[in-house]
Amino acid sequence: MKEGSIDHSQVLRQFPYGLYVLGASRNGHPLFILANWVSQVSFSPPLIAAAIEVEGKMHQYISDSGCFSVNVLPGGRKELALAFLKSQEPIGGTVNGYSFQPAKHGSPLLDEASSCVECKVVARLETGDHTLFVGQITQSVLHTHAHGMTLKESGLNYQKKKS
Repeated sequence: MKEGSIDHSQVLRQFPYGLYVLGASRNGHPLFILANWVSQVSFSPPLIAAAIEVEGKMHQYISDSGCFSVNVLPGGRKELALAFLKSQEPIGGTVNGYSFQPAKHGSPLLDEASSCVECKVVARLETGDHTLFVGQITQSVLHTHAHGMTLKESGLNYQKKKS
């Protein structure tokens, strides 16, 4: 096989990714996005890394608040993932029809997630068109032991936006 004979994106789509709803709050106003570039990066202290598009609204929310939440979507709940493809304004304690609660530092935690963590940003690395935010877990919530949803299971595909 010749090096460079195929598009790199074909190989990267074979990587198994989880599917998550990330949340952040700025001035008491919550924001959620559907995300898949999220990973645990340390046991002690417990650290989570999330890659966020530099041009996205979530990038500014996390930069301003210094915190973010990771809401693990339960497997088999594609409708829950689809509800967060486009963000809407929260109405009371719900967004896109799903209820949430503020965590210790204000990041929103989804009641329908199988589990959630809130993280305080401890490091950031500019990585091309994304910033890798590393956060230390400050709060964890376990709603169920259901397996987490994967990007492949959802049938969705994360790709670079056309300019």
